[in-house]
Amino acid sequence: MATFVKGDYVQVCPRPDYRWDQWTAKHTNLCDKVCKITEVNFEQWTNQLFIKLDHRGESLWFLGVML
Repeated sequence: MATFVKGDYVQVCPRPDYRWDQWTAKHTNLCDKVCKITEVNFEQWTNQLFIKLDHRGESLWFLGVML
């Protein structure tokens, strides 16, 4: 499983992921960009990992993929 650590950098998926119902145009703008992880939150009750990314002052939550 991938480990996401606050302060690390990750690259956002290259294409929009419309399977996630929270995906917006702001998420699409960050596709294929390298962003800094500012927060990581694993929700036990939904069994989902959420990652807050920052790119040049714009922060957004993404659904993390656990491999």
